[in-house]
Amino acid sequence: MLNYVVLLVVIGFLSAGALAPSFGAFPDKSTIDTNVFSETTDVIIWTDKDHYKLGETVNVKGRFSPYFFNSIPDKNQEVVVSIIEYPNHKFFESKIISLNSDGTFSTNFKLPNDLGDVKWGRMQISAMYCKYHIEFCDTKNNKGLFPTMGWKFSIGDFPNKPFTIEMRENHAYNLIQDGVIINNLASTEDNFFFRLVTASGISIHSQAGSTGKYQAIGFGKYEVIITHGDIVKKIPLEHKPNPTEFVKIWVSDPHGKTVNHSQNIRIDIDMLYPNPDNPYYTFKIIDPSGNIVFSGDGEFYASERNSGQTPPYNRIISAWSTKDFDTDKLPKISGVHTIEVNYEGKVGSTTFEIIAFEKEFELNKIYSNIESLMDKSGYQIEKNFGKDYADQYHTLNNNNDYDSRIKANTELFTKQQSKLEQMTLDFEKDVKNWDISLDEKADIIYDFRNKIDMYNATYNRIFKNTIQTMETDKLQSEHRLKLEEYSKITAERLQKEAEEKENIAKEKIKQEIQVAKEKIKQEILDKEKISVPEVEKSIISKPIIDPEPKEESKLDTTSEPVMKSERQILKCNSGFEIVDGKCITIKQPKTEENFFDSLFKMFANLFR
Repeated sequence: MLNYVVLLVVIGFLSAGALAPSFGAFPDKSTIDTNVFSETTDVIIWTDKDHYKLGETVNVKGRFSPYFFNSIPDKNQEVVVSIIEYPNHKFFESKIISLNSDGTFSTNFKLPNDLGDVKWGRMQISAMYCKYHIEFCDTKNNKGLFPTMGWKFSIGDFPNKPFTIEMRENHAYNLIQDGVIINNLASTEDNFFFRLVTASGISIHSQAGSTGKYQAIGFGKYEVIITHGDIVKKIPLEHKPNPTEFVKIWVSDPHGKTVNHSQNIRIDIDMLYPNPDNPYYTFKIIDPSGNIVFSGDGEFYASERNSGQTPPYNRIISAWSTKDFDTDKLPKISGVHTIEVNYEGKVGSTTFEIIAFEKEFELNKIYSNIESLMDKSGYQIEKNFGKDYADQYHTLNNNNDYDSRIKANTELFTKQQSKLEQMTLDFEKDVKNWDISLDEKADIIYDFRNKIDMYNATYNRIFKNTIQTMETDKLQSEHRLKLEEYSKITAERLQKEAEEKENIAKEKIKQEIQVAKEKIKQEILDKEKISVPEVEKSIISKPIIDPEPKEESKLDTTSEPVMKSERQILKCNSGFEIVDGKCITIKQPKTEENFFDSLFKMFANLFR
């Protein structure tokens, strides 16, 4: 009975999709053998051999696709590895292992010395991981996991027979047992294990009977290992690229390979089987007389021209380069020129023709260059003066400090004028060397100088207007700031005055309240002290009778004596009135006088 043991590897992370390689140049060696991964295989695992005795240690290795590994969140960079005997499940063990920084992992398991009635059988390892829905991913509980291809190997006293290998064409081979070729290798897969070891040490399953699979992986040295029980045979292989060759070198722009003096051209180069460690080439341009008039260099790209997809390091089959070149760097010589490209001793070439001098073309080009020079856009400033200066200019010109903006524009204009002067001198020097008549040279330089004078007048006017506008804006801004400051100071003064008046009013009210309270206190005290004596009350209430005036005694012998009247005249002091023969205090009408004023008047009248 054939039994199985399954080694299950569970990897927990989120797949954001394979990351596209960056566009440009050649990929580095870290991408070697990445062709072993496919769209459906993000993880590869394998054992250190394909047959184990019971009681031995199974060493397990694994690797993630580099592009896929870069998308793994840090918190999910761990691997859950499990091993289980299949189909009886008599042995099970699992471990949690952290991934290495390069996307690899490793672990090992000690096989039991005895599995009961299982004497020999197989194991299989496979990977499961969170690929699509990280919110449902749970490595501890094996939820939301995605499976990959597995790896099989044999255990125990696996039955075997001696065999030999017979190589055929195209890296194919025959297995021979008992002198007979095993034609149906598929039927041997229960007894034979085929492993292909790549240049970087990764092991993948090889197709039975063929080693052609390595050709799809890439160039390098490989090894096919065939295991049958404890019999192991190896087939060394080397996949070499074909010799380097240029496919095509041509001038793609302008079409027809005919250009004017000083016109830009585009050189395209396609080649096959470049050295993956060297993307650089050199080129030179040769004039009609065979003289080298320019030398330069360039860089190949291994990615596809349109998609930008880059193959791994050991899978670069083709490369390309596009080179823009300004023929203004060449002497003004008409005729057929040759472009010669050299890559590691391999030489390819193409030609283009520079036609006779055309005045209008040359003038239009220099005028276009001048207009680009005086353009203050970021692209043109960077093109003419470099990225650092362009960044510096735009930083100063885009802030709110008018002095900085004026300074930035003045410096830029100075640099532009300096370069314009140099361009003018260079152009006139070139004209003097052109293969044209003296009259033509004089006409060109005359027209050119007039044009330059017009440019200078225009750009000086624009510069002055720009600076004047900034200075006006600065003055207006300063005036506005002064008005704002004056308004602020005035508002603060008025606020202070209002607060002072308010404080004075509050203090006055406070004092008035205090005075009123003191008066009330005094009223209370005075009421307690005032108590009029009874004697004084009787004096006050008893009416005063004035005595009649005494008359001098006169003797009147003739008349009888006068008798005094029994009735006396009653008089009251001020503030009293006679009622029923008594002095009664006069009731005064109520006034607004306070208690103290009334009391004062009463005593004043009493002691008048």
